[in-house]
Amino acid sequence: MTTAALWALRATAGGILATGVAVGVMSINPPVQPAHPIKMSVPVVVAGRGVDTVAAPALSPVPPPPTAAAPTTAHPAMPKPARKPPPPKVAAAPTVAPAVTWQSTFAALSARLPGTWIVQDRGAWGATDLNTGTVYIAPRTPLSKLSSVMYHESVHVLQGRVFGGRSGADAGLATYGGIEAVADCGARMLGATWTNYVQHCSAAQNHAASAILRGVKP
Repeated sequence: MTTAALWALRATAGGILATGVAVGVMSINPPVQPAHPIKMSVPVVVAGRGVDTVAAPALSPVPPPPTAAAPTTAHPAMPKPARKPPPPKVAAAPTVAPAVTWQSTFAALSARLPGTWIVQDRGAWGATDLNTGTVYIAPRTPLSKLSSVMYHESVHVLQGRVFGGRSGADAGLATYGGIEAVADCGARMLGATWTNYVQHCSAAQNHAASAILRGVKP
């Protein structure tokens, strides 16, 4: 082949057009690069020689576009249930003692002291029939002295039981100051805080009163 013919030679290989512009010189118009590298041979015109081929450089593949990561949905943490506060403590109501009245005092003492007790005014705060053991308490008796009066009258009931009635008690207790003095001393032994006849009992009177409270003669 002549040089003129080679001058116009066009070689196509793998979709690439090569045109010789001078002996041993060529220009290459590269096509769009394929996804995978393609190796091809391109004819080259050399003076005095035929058409030689040289290996074209491998085309680097175009890296695929980066894949966007799928968006993640953040789930808020479930709040912990609120702890119920303990119920408020209720203070216990203070214990209030029942009110002390005249009626409650009379009922409490008459239930445990000897004798038959009647609320009736016989001319004194207290009066006792030593022969029958019946006791009369006047409703006008002050509450502050009610228990002391009732203790005194209960000793009279015991005097009548020990001596067999009023006359025997008068005779048997005469040497100790009489039935009223011994009744006061016995009342103080029971817890009386007020007495009408005796303020300070002698040893003999305390002896007589103690015997009466035990149910025996002094």
